[in-house]
Amino acid sequence: MERARSWLAWLGRGSLLLRFSLLSLVVLALIAAGLATTLEHEMTQDALRQQADEVAVVVRGVFDRPLVKATRLMPARRPTEYAWWASLAQGLLAADSHLVRVKVWDPSGRIIYSNNPAQIGRAFPIDDDLRAALAGRPAMGISHLTGAENAGDPVTRGPLLQTYIPIHKGGVGPVIGAYEAYCDLGLLTQRLDATRGTIWGSVAAGFLLLYAALFAIVRSASRGRCVRSRPWARARARRTRCARSIA
Repeated sequence: MERARSWLAWLGRGSLLLRFSLLSLVVLALIAAGLATTLEHEMTQDALRQQADEVAVVVRGVFDRPLVKATRLMPARRPTEYAWWASLAQGLLAADSHLVRVKVWDPSGRIIYSNNPAQIGRAFPIDDDLRAALAGRPAMGISHLTGAENAGDPVTRGPLLQTYIPIHKGGVGPVIGAYEAYCDLGLLTQRLDATRGTIWGSVAAGFLLLYAALFAIVRSASRGRCVRSRPWARARARRTRCARSIA
């Protein structure tokens, strides 16, 4: 506290140019950090939404046609049923090398199919993303495979993009379930890291130029003020000397 008071006192005794330089630097640095953070967040969310949309297109392209006549989804407990779902899942994973896992849910929160056979037929609490998909709205999120429904899933090196896609009866009718696809984010993360560096560098460069321009303007104004005040200072000094000589 004492150190802060001493610093403020020193700043108060400093020149106008010094006070402006320090205070404007702090303010602009805070604004730049806030702007860069906001841009980074929006960029990340846009990239994830785009990735989720691409996953949804691939999943629907593989699953929707075989399920076009389905009116109800039942757990794939029989070997023939599991083999049918597994062939679709293999086709999905082959269509997009970034997809690592897929599940199919019914409206009650029961797993109809999963790459992990032990999960088939089990019911889990419906989270917000799955609830949105069952209401007809695609949803996405980042998963670290820590939920109860991920028990037994192979551990991955990083987080996965979790995309939920509604399953409509006949392709356009009521929702009868939801797909859940897990996508590896390794390549996307590398691209985002590179873009983050560009964002922070660009924002920093822009605000440094702004700071330099403001500094030049205030410095010029300060010098002009000093020049204009010199005649007044000399006249005041003469009046003071005259007053002292008379006294």
